[in-house]
This record gives sequence, structure tokens and C-alpha cells, in this order.
Amino acid sequence: MKGVKVMFQNDKGFTLLEIVVCIAIILVIGVSLIPLFSFGYTQTVASGNKTTALYKEAESMDSALDKISTGFTTSTSKTLVLTFGGTVFSVTGTLYKAAVDYVAPGEKATIFSFQPN
Repeated sequence: MKGVKVMFQNDKGFTLLEIVVCIAIILVIGVSLIPLFSFGYTQTVASGNKTTALYKEAESMDSALDKISTGFTTSTSKTLVLTFGGTVFSVTGTLYKAAVDYVAPGEKATIFSFQPN
């Protein structure tokens, strides 16, 4: 009987309660991180949608500028002023502006293009 008592008095290891508390702490930390990853994923998808929409709008704007057609939201005569090392350059031209929906109606991305005269 003495051998059985000695076997069960071994203090090397963790109790069931300690293991359950450890698992609970890990679960609480894991659950608190889920919204962080969810928000990051949502923002990544929205950014990708915006980039795709702007790229497509830039392609259509370049195509339209090549044909000098209308269909832009606005076009305005502007003077672009550039300064390099104290030298000022003025370029007159037309500023074209187009807006495109990129996620849902009402969420617009705007792209500008300046075409010199």
C-alpha cells in the first residue's frame, strides 16, 4: 500500500483546474482578437474594390480622352502652375473629373485628368 500512496503524491505536473484556467485565458484572448482580424479583412476588401474601380475609371477616361468625347462629370479650363528651382511654368489645358461607385451606391471615388492644350 505504501507504493500506491507514493505514486499518487507525485507533485510533478499540472492539476486539471490549472489546465482549464489556462485554456479559458487562451480562449478569451483568441475571442478578443476576432474583431481585429474581421475589421482588417473588411478594410482590405474595400480598398481592393476602390482600387479596381479607380483603375477601370482611369482606363475609360484615357480612352475617352483619346477620342475627345464627353461623358465626364465636369470639364473645366485650368492653368497648371509648376515651380522647379525658382522657375515657374504655366500650362493651360482642360481638367476632366469623373466619379465612379466602388462599393455601394453613394460611395464614390473621383479621378482627375489634366490634358494640356
